[in-house]
Amino acid sequence: MLLIRSYLKNILESYIKDPNSAAVALAVTLGEKQYLNSEIKSLYTGLGVAHILAVSGLHVSIFVLILSLLLNKIAYIIEAGASRMTLFDSKALVTIKSSIISIILLFAIWFYAFLAGLSPSIVRSAIMFSVFQISSIFKRKGNIYSSLALSAVIMLLINPLIIYNVGFQLSFLAVLSIVYFYPKLKSCLVRYHTSFLTSTSANFPFFMVAEALESTRFAPAVMVSNGVYKNIIILVKRVLGYLCDIALVSISAQILTLPILAYYFKKFSIYFVVANCIIIPVIFWVILLSLVLICISSFPSIAGVVGYIISKIIVISTLILKYISKWPYSDIYISFDIMDVFGYYSILFMLILLLKFKKFVYLILLNITVLIYSILKTIYYLHRV
Repeated sequence: MLLIRSYLKNILESYIKDPNSAAVALAVTLGEKQYLNSEIKSLYTGLGVAHILAVSGLHVSIFVLILSLLLNKIAYIIEAGASRMTLFDSKALVTIKSSIISIILLFAIWFYAFLAGLSPSIVRSAIMFSVFQISSIFKRKGNIYSSLALSAVIMLLINPLIIYNVGFQLSFLAVLSIVYFYPKLKSCLVRYHTSFLTSTSANFPFFMVAEALESTRFAPAVMVSNGVYKNIIILVKRVLGYLCDIALVSISAQILTLPILAYYFKKFSIYFVVANCIIIPVIFWVILLSLVLICISSFPSIAGVVGYIISKIIVISTLILKYISKWPYSDIYISFDIMDVFGYYSILFMLILLLKFKKFVYLILLNITVLIYSILKTIYYLHRV
């Protein structure tokens, strides 16, 4: 495995000429973070996107997505040929195809996990993806909460002390936070958007822009007649929807990870949503093009072009992040002690119960929790003084 890792590292370094770009590419594809300079680390950490530089669930998801699309395309071609020869029933072909793809993905996920160094975040991702692939093979519906809990149990059985690892804590809390809060934030946004559209206040600036975008009076007549303008509008809406999803996922992840970040790092970026909306699409293309570069490394001229594209993508995105980091209040100092961490989670838990069940008893419990936290915080502070 070390030989393969070294071979892939040499390919990326050979064709990505800019040292900083090569360091970022190595970090996001192979988990080689030791080549990142302090400026890049500080920039990504300050903007709340340091998770991008550590191979985690996001990177594994991109890897699985690319591989599954490729496998499905190959399987479609093979399936078409087999169905013409009438050797198999169509339903049997679908079953065989999905099972083979799941088995290949299962091996590929763990190969990539070992290749990227088996950090807590990637082990958690590999176990969860494995559970879902095994469920797919046996035609069972996977449960993401059960998969997350199983991942934690397995990792703690192997190494109980890993519970004190910051990466372990952030990885599991981020996934749990996204899984629980993202659907709720998305549904709230949809309801908010619908209520505006159906109200008399539909002249709100956002919807004025949307109405102007939908109107054809700003488009050339030729583009309207041949349907090009309509396709452009569809593309723009898809891109905006994709960026909105990234923003919601970023906000969701912060809800449960904020106390841990404040406890360990004492810093919080208020522009983390903007930074994530820029860097996540960039990382997708960096990983995709890096895989392409590895596959075509036997053709130096083409590989050189791909390496140049990767380098420029990373350079441009880094310049944008540097520009964002210069905005006022790009990061704020926020410090939590252990009492604040427990208080935050206790109050949040009671607030979730109140919003979920909407019963008066939970409002009372929420107030009692806040009161207990205030008293214990005061006692804790006086004891430390």
